[in-house]
Amino acid sequence: MNDGQAIAAKLGPALAHGFAYGTVVPPTTARDFAIVREYQVLAAKSQDSDLGGRSMEGFISAKVLVYALRHAKSLSPDAVLRAIAAISRLDLGNYVIDFNDKGHTGSRWVDFAILDGRGRVIR
Repeated sequence: MNDGQAIAAKLGPALAHGFAYGTVVPPTTARDFAIVREYQVLAAKSQDSDLGGRSMEGFISAKVLVYALRHAKSLSPDAVLRAIAAISRLDLGNYVIDFNDKGHTGSRWVDFAILDGRGRVIR
């Protein structure tokens, strides 16, 4: 069950229809993002039927961690933290990560999802 379906199950079809919420990672269906296309290829090979928005967030986090591990001076927690904090404009495939700016935001990407009564994202 994906996030939208879980919301629809909780609210019921009438309340779920038109329900909107903010997202901070691209939806797993947004093929205009190279990172989503990469995710889709790997997800298609997976036996896990419960992949969705949260797994996309985990996928992005894993890619950031691997990048930091490769660029850290050592594998100590402090060195990895410094490597993450030094990430500047890391393009993961049309999704940019930047921890080097004020506030260590990570990503400035945000969008909204709007559901139909069955929990499918219609926008």
